[in-house]
Amino acid sequence: MWRQVVAQSPGENAPAGEVVRYDVGWKALNTMLKSGRSLSGHERNCCFLNTRGGRFANIAAVANLDFDDDGRVVALADWDVDGDLDMWIANRTGPQCRFLRNDQENDYGFVAFRLQGVHCNRDAIGARVEIYLADDPEHPRRMRTLRAGEGYLAQSSKWVHFGLGDRRQIERVVVAWPHGDRETFIGVEANQRYKLVEGRGESELLEQSDRSIVLEPSKVKVPPSTDQSRIVLISPIPVPVLRYTNSKGQPETIASKQGKTRLINLWATWCKPCLHELDAWKKHAEELRSCGLEIVAVNVDEPDANREAQLEEVNAMLDQLQFPFERGFAMPDLSQQFDVLQRSIVRRQKPMPVPTSFLIDGRGNLRVIYKGPVSAQQLIADSRLMDASPEEVVAASVPYPGIWLGTPAGASPNQIAVKLVEGGFIRETEEYLKYLQSTQVKNPRFNRADANILLGAIYFDQNRLEESADAFQQALISDPSHRQSHIELGRVLNRLEKFDLAADHFEKALERRQNDPELRFKLGMARLKSGAPDEAIRQLIQAVELRPSAATYHQIGNIYHAQGQLKDALEHYSKAVEINRDFYPAVNNLAWTLATSSDASLRDGQRAVELAERVCSRPASRDPSNLDTLAAALAEAGQYEDAVATIKEAIRKAKTAGDLNASRSMERRLLLYQEDKPFHAP
Repeated sequence: MWRQVVAQSPGENAPAGEVVRYDVGWKALNTMLKSGRSLSGHERNCCFLNTRGGRFANIAAVANLDFDDDGRVVALADWDVDGDLDMWIANRTGPQCRFLRNDQENDYGFVAFRLQGVHCNRDAIGARVEIYLADDPEHPRRMRTLRAGEGYLAQSSKWVHFGLGDRRQIERVVVAWPHGDRETFIGVEANQRYKLVEGRGESELLEQSDRSIVLEPSKVKVPPSTDQSRIVLISPIPVPVLRYTNSKGQPETIASKQGKTRLINLWATWCKPCLHELDAWKKHAEELRSCGLEIVAVNVDEPDANREAQLEEVNAMLDQLQFPFERGFAMPDLSQQFDVLQRSIVRRQKPMPVPTSFLIDGRGNLRVIYKGPVSAQQLIADSRLMDASPEEVVAASVPYPGIWLGTPAGASPNQIAVKLVEGGFIRETEEYLKYLQSTQVKNPRFNRADANILLGAIYFDQNRLEESADAFQQALISDPSHRQSHIELGRVLNRLEKFDLAADHFEKALERRQNDPELRFKLGMARLKSGAPDEAIRQLIQAVELRPSAATYHQIGNIYHAQGQLKDALEHYSKAVEINRDFYPAVNNLAWTLATSSDASLRDGQRAVELAERVCSRPASRDPSNLDTLAAALAEAGQYEDAVATIKEAIRKAKTAGDLNASRSMERRLLLYQEDKPFHAP
């Protein structure tokens, strides 16, 4: 049986729609994980036994391995040096690490080898070891490979371990070294450990370790679940413009008092821990003030119909507590905005409790978040962090000492801006981004280019195109090679009908990644609108070579058609329809060209009718343009009576829609059909 000893300590060629769905799926999965959900739904560990009959049996339960831990990593080693393999398992949940000692009692044997390369790598990674058993005629050869990693994120022992069962007679051992040479070793006995050195041809018996390893199982101590936490920000982050009403009824922002360290405390009258916390702070008022800390207790009670009477009641409660610090009252959406703020910092996405407090330094930067009550002693200690060194801040960010392999970067102001957008606070996001651009943000993760891109996107959505273009230009000043900035600026310039400039930025973006079919398409369309159809075709053809697309083939066909190259137009319309027979713009244009081409060798009235009828078979598709195509196809096929009826329907619908130019053109074609003549485009 396994006995546990616990140690305590997270497609480029796919069609565009599939790529988007893939990204959306991952985002949904990550959102669930951040909210505390399990990645695999608490699936229990499985251990499969080879029954030697072509099947495997799951013995996890009887072997005491089926823990509900979200296990991820398993590494094998003869940890207690008793001849059988033990397991180390790392998990996503607690305990983060389990040691499972193999205490199975039997008379089975083993043999283990430690390899040393001479001409190959010293650890002989990649070597294959084969043992040949003289007393097992049915399965005489057993084989293992020495790997630098096994399974998912795991590295087992470099000892090559063989379980022998009830076999004992080892005839020979053959090692295939990584560079291809095979070497045979003899004189190997069961229940021993050997060192095999490349090129020696002799096995070296290693003495059994006499070390005594005492491992006793322990019980997992699960701490009580609580929402209370203290989060020290490794890098300061400027606080967004969050507004509340002070005790005089005047609007004020959270970071309005520069030069003073402030604690913004969110509390509610119905919250007993809130009231206990405020009372405790009152008893240490002088100590808190002496360390330069100003406290603002902002009430976040849900406003009722008589807001004035409600505020009087809140003030009376604070007066009864003899609360000696500043008081404030939440303006609409303040609680939600603070919730967005804490979610942008904390990876575990849980609703913000009350009380929650935010420690802000004299420069308007968020430094510490307290979820749940916090003692005055902790506030006094943390107030010293405002002028502490980065090393001292990092040390204070974890509850235990240790050695860092590298300095963690912490959160970024960009994360706050993105979360504000996701929360629907567009005006607040704009204010925040403008503030970030106007100040020197001392945060290693702040990316000025990304901030400008988000600001440009906000302006674009509001149709403030000139401001959007300026924001993307500012992003390129920060980072001239920023690919996304070039793409977004090109998109804005397209909307501003500055097609040459748009194309230039699309080309610069393509310098960083040539095989982007969507960007090739955008560049082609910009070149077309700037009056360069040949260059447009060249870019669009490269786009469909990277990713065949009905829309792109259709657009190439349109350009050829406009240039009078009808044969080429038909070829590309046909390719679009081959990819997607229900891409009706291409089906309609293919039918129109087959019916109305000035080149008799290209016309095919019957096929044009089939295509046009497919388009018009759906009631929603019987618009004037598609009906006009069907009428032309019917006339080319000699079905003039049907052509006349169809074009009359198209004319009625065009006049109803107010499209008089289209109706006049169709009336001229009606005269032809009434004379039993088809329409051929000049």
